[in-house]
Amino acid sequence: MRRSRAALLLLVPLLVAACATGGGTATSKDSVAGALTPEAGCEGYGVSAAPGGPVARCAPGAPAPKPLVQPATIVMNMPTGFEFAAPWYWAKEHGEFEKENLTVEIQNLPSADAYTLTAQGRIDFACSGPNAPMYNAIAQGFDIKWVTGSIATPASSKSGLWARKGTSLADLQGKVIASAAGPGSASLYPVDRMLTAAGGGDLSGDTVKTVSGPDMQQALEAGAIDAGIFLDPRWVPLEQSGNFEFLGSTTPPGESLLGCIAGPSFYAKRDAAVAFLRAVSRTVNTTFAGDYHADPAVVADVARMMGTTPAELVKTPSPVFDLLVRTNTSEPLQQTYRKTNALQYSEILPDDRVVDRTLLEEAHGVRFGS
Repeated sequence: MRRSRAALLLLVPLLVAACATGGGTATSKDSVAGALTPEAGCEGYGVSAAPGGPVARCAPGAPAPKPLVQPATIVMNMPTGFEFAAPWYWAKEHGEFEKENLTVEIQNLPSADAYTLTAQGRIDFACSGPNAPMYNAIAQGFDIKWVTGSIATPASSKSGLWARKGTSLADLQGKVIASAAGPGSASLYPVDRMLTAAGGGDLSGDTVKTVSGPDMQQALEAGAIDAGIFLDPRWVPLEQSGNFEFLGSTTPPGESLLGCIAGPSFYAKRDAAVAFLRAVSRTVNTTFAGDYHADPAVVADVARMMGTTPAELVKTPSPVFDLLVRTNTSEPLQQTYRKTNALQYSEILPDDRVVDRTLLEEAHGVRFGS
């Protein structure tokens, strides 16, 4: 199988780091089995984990804090400037972690560094994935798990695949499609489904091009690409111009394609890990459960944390936060990466090799159905 040059270059430091760690510690194998008692306000949280199911929510203020007997520190990696990061920064700034007797340190490192340092135990938790490099790292033995989702796009959003006016999905067979993250982008999974359903052919490594977000509109206008994936808020100017066609969302309803990973050090302090997820979930349930863009105070605070303005933030709809990693998402993602030549292994990794939902279950006292 052909391998993308970018993916190969990324794997070199990952392999070096893996060897340096001397092997990992089992993660989800350490999970607690058996029945759980729902946390107050989370009695309905144990929804089906199947794609397209309802978003898991507790009541506002739930799950309530359960302060650790001994203080603990969680080191996480989180990009800045993206709205999906808002609950994590909000929880830190508004004392939700402190209520759990937790200190949280937030770093901002590139994805490649985050995978390496998380596998080594130097970072506990990293919001980076589930792109193809994450799967390549796991296939090579990196001791990391995909433990939470992040956001799903609301129906009113036009974050997704755009082309020049008059272009249809069927027209894109064999055409060049651009993504800021290239052939290993999770956004290509729904694009692949859209093209197949419209008879527009499959993706391939020859048709996916890497173009940075700021340059993508110009590339589309100039005909250097035939379609591109424009995320919030980069699609807004396209809609306003009237010269472009929105072909479909790249975040399927009820299926978060952004997420966070955990490594051996996160599992080594499992009580702190559960408390950490409890605090983030409580933040989502309390502040980010609905149309928080309608609350000027929240918008002003989020805009400040994200380094933007309230006016820019409200140009797009409030994202739907969904911490649950759905079943039957991980394996189809890999099928897409196989088509784009972004995988460095041949056998698709099963869901339980990649995903661990047990920490989120313990934070809410529920088990998810399939």
